[in-house]
Amino acid sequence: MGVRRHEAKVVTVGDRSAEIDLELVDLIEALWSMGIDTLFSCQGSCGPAHDPQPEPWGYILFPDVEDLRAFLVCFDGTELSGRRFAQRHEWNPETGTRTPVGPPRWKIAATVKPPEDDEALETGAPEFRFWGRIGFLQAELAEITRIVCQRAADQRSTAA
Repeated sequence: MGVRRHEAKVVTVGDRSAEIDLELVDLIEALWSMGIDTLFSCQGSCGPAHDPQPEPWGYILFPDVEDLRAFLVCFDGTELSGRRFAQRHEWNPETGTRTPVGPPRWKIAATVKPPEDDEALETGAPEFRFWGRIGFLQAELAEITRIVCQRAADQRSTAA
């Protein structure tokens, strides 16, 4: 296991419990309370030495693309809804390069993985799983957390 880079706190929601980076505690608690599972997360770093980034990016890894989808739906109709889409680039034929247009967008990816040896698959289910991953600017973490916590509170009040 790697060395922890950020101060963390043990978070427990129902039967789920994990050490979470301090700046992500409220966000992960809200996600878990809505039934959205996560595997790993990081509140933000500037990337590896071979690919440093000018601003710190945080990320959340989801065990399934459905959990990633449920996370993204939290932002429907909010000021961050446009962040879910890829950043536009313009092609410069003189230099042969692409230039980003506008602010950076979230980095969204899905990874195919084989099932674990002890993982029971439903009859007819594909013999692979998708992990979902979201990367976001650390500067947006407070707003992301506020929106998701509000969605969780709305869900609790609707259920009551």
